[in-house]
Amino acid sequence: MKMLDPTDNSARFQPPFRCALAAVAGAMLAIGLCGSAAANILYTFDNGAGAPDWQGWTLVSQNSGDPKILVANVSERSYMIHRPCITTRSGTVDGGFAGDASHPPLIARSPSFKITGSPITFESAGGNLSSLAPNLGTGDYSSQVMGVALVRASDGARVASVRTGSQDVAPTMRSNTLDTTDYVDDGTDYYLEAVDTFSGGWGFIEWDTFSIPGTLPPQMQVQYADNTVATGGTDAGLTQPGTGVQRQYTIRNFSGATGTLMLTGTPVVVLTGDSQFTLTSDVPAGETTLAPGASTSFQISFAPAAVGTYTAQVSIANNDATKNPYTVTISMNVTPLLAYEHLDYPTGNLTGQNGGTGWSGAWNTVNNGSGTVLAGTDPGATYSISS
Repeated sequence: MKMLDPTDNSARFQPPFRCALAAVAGAMLAIGLCGSAAANILYTFDNGAGAPDWQGWTLVSQNSGDPKILVANVSERSYMIHRPCITTRSGTVDGGFAGDASHPPLIARSPSFKITGSPITFESAGGNLSSLAPNLGTGDYSSQVMGVALVRASDGARVASVRTGSQDVAPTMRSNTLDTTDYVDDGTDYYLEAVDTFSGGWGFIEWDTFSIPGTLPPQMQVQYADNTVATGGTDAGLTQPGTGVQRQYTIRNFSGATGTLMLTGTPVVVLTGDSQFTLTSDVPAGETTLAPGASTSFQISFAPAAVGTYTAQVSIANNDATKNPYTVTISMNVTPLLAYEHLDYPTGNLTGQNGGTGWSGAWNTVNNGSGTVLAGTDPGATYSISS
């Protein structure tokens, strides 16, 4: 099996990726140029800035400890591709891979789509022996499977599946094919499930680069600092009294979608909660219709006067059937300023210890030699100062 060069993007699209690919918005939409203009939905689990992103996939079943299923930049050994993917390699257990330990089902689910062609292709690495059953069956997932299933959204029926994984010495990425010929243009919604219930040797798995010939309704994403904040999720921050914060959030229609995202509210962004939060700027009137890959933004300011935890809720009405309204909680923790007078050191570090809980941070002097610590959580603790 040929090793894939992590610096060579063309190596990611070996057969069955035989078409030339046109990259749009961070390589998340692939357009086949094989005599057909059909668009493929492409999941690379990259937010466009190199950071891992679920891209609308959700966790159906998860484990609180190791192993768990997550999206991460995998860099296994010197020959493993360094890039975001779905993985169950989340740590080690007794010196071995965490995925080798027994665990409940780990299941990640894609957004629903309609199928317009065949096959669905994707890559996988690691996993259990490929010589076991070729598919996942149609009943409940057994305790020893790894693979990807095509599921009918209306009743949860598993209509097709492929078992993934190998026990190579080197966990090279392999191409996988899921035949969808029988489901092309049938008007039905489907979704994919990536499943890991396996325990034992090589119990970890990575999946990446799902290419789906189909149509995908608009998929709304809200991002701050290139990180997606899932609907129903929380964006947290830290500041001090009197220090204002301004945050600009991006609303994006996932570039793998084929439908147009409509922001339907007036105002577009509805802000409720503590009065210290203000909607500084709403989405501009001419930017409420977003084609796949397009984005707009809004800005929220926070002006704290006292120590405490403050929260606000953002709600955005839209035509994404699975995220309407899209809601985000903003939480700001305002910590005290710790002031110390007549410090003899011109610069230095402040270290505190209270009941076994330590804190340290830089302090800065002013003209009279006093110092002020710009962060901290316990002004009643005992602190020592060193240069």
